[in-house]
Amino acid sequence: MQQALAEPRRRAYLQALGLDLLWSREVLPGAAASEPWQAPVNEPAAVVSPSAAVAHVPSPITTSTAEPVALPDAARAAREALRTSAPATASATVFAQRVPEPAAVDTSPMAHAAPTTARFSLTLIALNATELALVDLDNMPALEGAEAQLWQAICRAYGWQAQANHAAQFHWPIPGLAATTTAAREALAGWLATQCPESKTHVVFGEALSQFVSLPHQCFPSLSTLLAEPMRKKALMVTLAETRG
Repeated sequence: MQQALAEPRRRAYLQALGLDLLWSREVLPGAAASEPWQAPVNEPAAVVSPSAAVAHVPSPITTSTAEPVALPDAARAAREALRTSAPATASATVFAQRVPEPAAVDTSPMAHAAPTTARFSLTLIALNATELALVDLDNMPALEGAEAQLWQAICRAYGWQAQANHAAQFHWPIPGLAATTTAAREALAGWLATQCPESKTHVVFGEALSQFVSLPHQCFPSLSTLLAEPMRKKALMVTLAETRG
């Protein structure tokens, strides 16, 4: 843009020095003689003195000399009524109406508690004549892989006659029943009553599963937790050795 604006001025300088800007190399047959190109020269802008520039700056504050318009009688009466009222009270009232009071917040634990959705699977294994084990399957169809191997190792270490392949299984939720913690406890208690009518000692492998077992029981970590945390598996072996030695 600067080169485009400076081009007319450059051509004017060269023309004043008597230098031809453009000329033909050769005369074409039958062509008219070339004439030098006259570049348009822009006139320089008028220089305005600082005093004149200040004189032409409009004042930011203008004073109107027009006479005020007479108010109707109704408007004048309303204005007088507003003047007689207390301005501080009126402004405070308007501010109070614009800012609503905060609503009361219920801070009770049950206010934000979402409905509990229970989901688990277990297998019931007879350890001996007096003990039953409820093993958390971690939503798997059966004990498989490393968990099955760990279970067999625990049973061999403490002489449990565990037959996981022929054990009964319980899966929750059950279609048609509400998937809540209360319903899960009641359904599991009824299922255990049908599986073992006589009184037996229950051992639960699964801390998450333990909350759904309403019968008295001894709780240990799940098999998946024992595999993921070797230190807890070592602590389990020590506990079983102390309680069943």
